[in-house]
Amino acid sequence: MTATMISSMLAATKDRVFDKIINQFKEMMRQGELKPGDRLLSERELCTRLGVSRASLREALRALEIFGITSSVPGQGSFIKSPNFNALSSFFEMMLYLNKSISENVLEVRMLLECEAVSLAAKRATPEEISSLKTVIERMPVSLENEDFGALADFEFHKMIMQATHNDIIIFISEAIEGLLRQSHYERRVALFRCEKEIRDQLISVHWGVYEAMHSGNAGLAAEKMREHFRFTNKLLEDQGKIVAAPELESE
Repeated sequence: MTATMISSMLAATKDRVFDKIINQFKEMMRQGELKPGDRLLSERELCTRLGVSRASLREALRALEIFGITSSVPGQGSFIKSPNFNALSSFFEMMLYLNKSISENVLEVRMLLECEAVSLAAKRATPEEISSLKTVIERMPVSLENEDFGALADFEFHKMIMQATHNDIIIFISEAIEGLLRQSHYERRVALFRCEKEIRDQLISVHWGVYEAMHSGNAGLAAEKMREHFRFTNKLLEDQGKIVAAPELESE
């Protein structure tokens, strides 16, 4: 047996031990044995309970801390944290950047996600969230003159809608690909920056349409206005030869 084969076997064994530890933690969480705020047992007690070495346990604990599942407090031990997807989002986003074809799919994801998300947001948005959406749109005429041609204000508007769904999974998905979404907003705005004043006014108008539907709490109308928004901007870009034709958005 060669040294390479031995090394591969040891690595595989190590991976299985690591997976075993992580799976046991997941099971304890699923069963409610571990909840946010709970302090983990000492390393010695955990090793005994899980039947693993201290080195393997420490590796798993480091991974849990990196992913924001646990936190270590000097002199007190490790604790289960409340759900926070920020750390995981960073890793997810890096993986997406490694797939060069991903950027081609961002527009399709945005259309699918946002047209559904706005329906929920129309029902669930708080008065404060509706007011914030209005403030962002009011900034758009000025922001169109900025170097990013209003990309940041546009991005903030759409991000607020995701937040207003009050759906943790939708928010996680949008935050996980936030970097790609920012890039998408910027690229589309740069492609449109030569738009005439009338067209720029129409760009702002389609945002007002989404806002007004949300303000009235009309979920169906909000979704249609979002589809109208995408149809309008996609058509402008297609006419300029800036993008390949996007799939048609069907009305319900």
